[in-house]
Amino acid sequence: MDKTQHDRAVAQAQELRTSAEAGDASAQYRLGLRYSAGNGTPQDSLHAKEWEEKAAMQGHAGAQLHLGTLYLEGNGGSAKRTNGVGLV
Repeated sequence: MDKTQHDRAVAQAQELRTSAEAGDASAQYRLGLRYSAGNGTPQDSLHAKEWEEKAAMQGHAGAQLHLGTLYLEGNGGSAKRTNGVGLV
């Protein structure tokens, strides 16, 4: 990724963060995916999961599916594994 692409990704992540903090479930989910991939944000699985959980709690289907998959794979902690079944 060149500097221009990186700068664009950072700006997009900042815009998503503003919307996510305002409660936009789609922005929360997309910001979580960016944290997961390190796209415009530092790669941070904890922040990714936190944002996706916020979106899932608002009924965002994509966030619920992604979190459910993570939980079933054991990436959400042992207590979360059983929660994955209900989300997927």
